[in-house]
Amino acid sequence: EYAISDALNNIKKYKHRQNKDYCYSWFYILLHLNNAWRHTDFINMNMIDISFLDIKSLEELRETKLKKEEIDRVISYLINRKYVVSKTGATNNLFISEELKQSVVTAYLVCHFQNEKRYPLSKKIINFSNRRNVFGAKQHSILKEFKHDIKITNRRMNKTLLTTMTKMISKYDDSSQIYYVSQALRGHENYKSSNYYVKYTDQEI
Repeated sequence: EYAISDALNNIKKYKHRQNKDYCYSWFYILLHLNNAWRHTDFINMNMIDISFLDIKSLEELRETKLKKEEIDRVISYLINRKYVVSKTGATNNLFISEELKQSVVTAYLVCHFQNEKRYPLSKKIINFSNRRNVFGAKQHSILKEFKHDIKITNRRMNKTLLTTMTKMISKYDDSSQIYYVSQALRGHENYKSSNYYVKYTDQEI
């Protein structure tokens, strides 16, 4: 609800310094929970065709509950697109867990409908209101309601995800496969390249 209200307000004001970027920040953080991509690869994501949805605006999205089949179809469109690692040219894989599907789709749609009004010529789904399109101080305001002072960086999120995944898998599965999971999440051509990101101790996790 807040993301939709913020997006509508951004469309109305259309002034970068007043934008809170709530929906873009929300979508950006959600993607980090399942994917260890570079920042550039996240912000290079293009919008998908959602013409199959009956919902056509932010106002309609606020008043309509998404159906499971609609959520699944949007997810299918997102994960089946071709993504390329900007640094290496390797194929990237987008992962979205079952628990996050509804949140990811809702955040995506808020971004999409805002973009149609504010950035009609842009194909990018994430448009932070700064020149470098980075997750900065303004974007961190989405976390102000948490009790702890949370600082998010792309590298920190990636290290946390990869380390957590490898440690969990090593306890419940064949430990010889853990680095191949990191390789898939990171989009590396060689699993050894992902070892750098597996840094934290059990206590830090």
